[in-house]
Amino acid sequence: MNIVDVIKDLNSANEGTRVLDEQLAQLLGWARRTKSLSDVSKGEKKAKEPWHSGDSPDPRKVPFYTSNLGHAFQFAEELCPRARLGSSWEDRRGSARINDDRYVQAATPQIALCIAALMTAMRGGLFSQPSS
Repeated sequence: MNIVDVIKDLNSANEGTRVLDEQLAQLLGWARRTKSLSDVSKGEKKAKEPWHSGDSPDPRKVPFYTSNLGHAFQFAEELCPRARLGSSWEDRRGSARINDDRYVQAATPQIALCIAALMTAMRGGLFSQPSS
């Protein structure tokens, strides 16, 4: 997952979506693991791909990073521990800022906070930037 592409997707979004949430989760190390299930009564085999966080053996639901403000703050805190985080509504757009960095605006405060966290983490070297 390319962080620059995710930031572009977030910037162009009109609202939070599960696709965006899953892209953010992948940047945090979440992955889908294929699990085969057998239904003996029907004689069928099915594949299921639940999400897993890190090395956890237990499947989990990806948080609603782009539509739930609490989850957006969790995302930002994971990428930018001990940072000062803020978000608000301004002129019918979401706005966010981390520490003394510039303000980021997006469709919602949740999306703006996710973008700000990604940009701060990228500048801090957490993600490698793709070469041009």
